[in-house]
Amino acid sequence: KIRRVRSERKANILYTIADHCFLQNDAKKDSLDTQDRDWFYWQEVSPSGRTLKVGPKARATWMGLVRSTVGLLEAGNRVIVDDVCFEGLWQLQEWKNALSPYPTLFVGLTCPPSILDTRESERGDRMVGSARVQAGIVHGMEDEDYRALEKEDGFYDLMIDSAALDPDECVEAVINAALFKHMNESTQQS
Repeated sequence: KIRRVRSERKANILYTIADHCFLQNDAKKDSLDTQDRDWFYWQEVSPSGRTLKVGPKARATWMGLVRSTVGLLEAGNRVIVDDVCFEGLWQLQEWKNALSPYPTLFVGLTCPPSILDTRESERGDRMVGSARVQAGIVHGMEDEDYRALEKEDGFYDLMIDSAALDPDECVEAVINAALFKHMNESTQQS
């Protein structure tokens, strides 16, 4: 059974948890110009796959997202960021560096590539083949080895296989991990 949840539903579930800001960057298949290489654009990487590429203006915008998130935190806001680090692990490291002064939970969301392909096809608003290519860049996935980053000590606080859990269970896992991390940090400080 394939489970998926639209971004709007995820946001609504998360909004019920706590007052916070929710930041999301979403690239749908028809929303990007393939010719304007200053911004985000699609690039064919194989006959069956495309990936989202980042030009200099898009990279500057992404860095602005990181910095504005820090600004929101400095102002006392609670923030949830939904970001696909589609340029690779350096982006995740950039987030970790920027957010290191703040209580932060990094969650990696994965599923087997075969499920990813099916979900992408069912959505209809995604560039066919882009999910698998991006998963390879973001999570180091190759074929069915979608747990590659679990072996990378320290990148994510929590890895969730969204094929094994329904959306509510995913949210519960995030809440439990956040509470556990907060409790551990509080215990270490006292």
